[in-house]
Amino acid sequence: GAAFSSARVRAAANVYWMEFTNEIVKSGQVDRFGQPITGNAKRTRHIGIELSGKGEVGEHFELGGNITLSRNRFVQHADYSTGSPVSLDKNPIAGFPDVLGNVRLTYRLEWFALSISGRYVGKQYTDNFKNETNTVDSYFVSDGLVSYRFADIFDNMGIEAKLQLNNVFDTLYAAYGEGKEFFVGAERNVFFNLAINI
Repeated sequence: GAAFSSARVRAAANVYWMEFTNEIVKSGQVDRFGQPITGNAKRTRHIGIELSGKGEVGEHFELGGNITLSRNRFVQHADYSTGSPVSLDKNPIAGFPDVLGNVRLTYRLEWFALSISGRYVGKQYTDNFKNETNTVDSYFVSDGLVSYRFADIFDNMGIEAKLQLNNVFDTLYAAYGEGKEFFVGAERNVFFNLAINI
């Protein structure tokens, strides 16, 4: 990995290659309680690159983000759910999207801050058979945050109020899945938080 930092910009890049034996992976099935059934894969491989950065844009704005491009595959694994072994070598591992990304734009003025963020999750398989009908489509979801920190009331004590609006555009999407079972993401929702900072 490598990183760069200056008064106004920070950036980092990391490359990884991971070899696993007996990694615990999803099977693409759920038990009678709706919980994912997992098992051990003989050999798996995860390789990828991670990029991140943050910088000031003008006097009051800050722009930051990160992206991960990865390849998550079975090197040696077989499925026995049908009785006879089915080789899954070179297949994508369920639940691992090959692309993940986040971006955030923040405006700050003294005690006030306003930010909008977005996250992108690429297509992912919900089973290990590379079955195109058992996939979670890629999606992009935006969130918003407004915060205000009040002047310190006592020494070293302040109050900060935050209002967070998740899924600003009320996007309908599946967050993840297990085989033929899919789980939807939350629709637009609001959180209010009042924190005392000591």
